[in-house]
Amino acid sequence: MGAIYATLPAGCITPAVQGGTYYLCGNTWFKPSYGANGVYYRVVTAP
Repeated sequence: MGAIYATLPAGCITPAVQGGTYYLCGNTWFKPSYGANGVYYRVVTAP
């Protein structure tokens, strides 16, 4: 939880989640964030 990745693992889907963009990779949820070096992905709890 809270881990940060520069890229998403292969095979992720983008389920429709009201109120935000999330990626589901296996059973791990990621939320994109934006920083000085571009986009990165943080592991979050299921929305």
